[in-house]
Amino acid sequence: MATEAIKESVEVANLKNLGDGPAMAMATLYQGMTQAAVLAAQNAVANQANQMATNNAATVMGINKLLNLDPTESVSLLKSMSGNDLAQQLAQLVSGLAAGQEASKSAGNTPPVTP
Repeated sequence: MATEAIKESVEVANLKNLGDGPAMAMATLYQGMTQAAVLAAQNAVANQANQMATNNAATVMGINKLLNLDPTESVSLLKSMSGNDLAQQLAQLVSGLAAGQEASKSAGNTPPVTP
């Protein structure tokens, strides 16, 4: 009688282990997938932060270069890049600003449309 009870107890334990196996395997798989996804997100954030630092450094270097330009060097760069003289560039800029001012003045004097 005691051996039957022991045998039945071992059978029940074995059956429980067989039943729990697939669930444990899936839980382990889901944990691994979740950890991989979290690690990918962390890497994306770290790479984005590193890219932002690089972009900031490049911007600072470019601004420093612009601020330290010699006036004659800047005029020669303007001529080589646009093919226009500095006076022509300034005249075009002033005429563009004047046209924009006139457009904003006329837009301010237009009465509102009433239905």
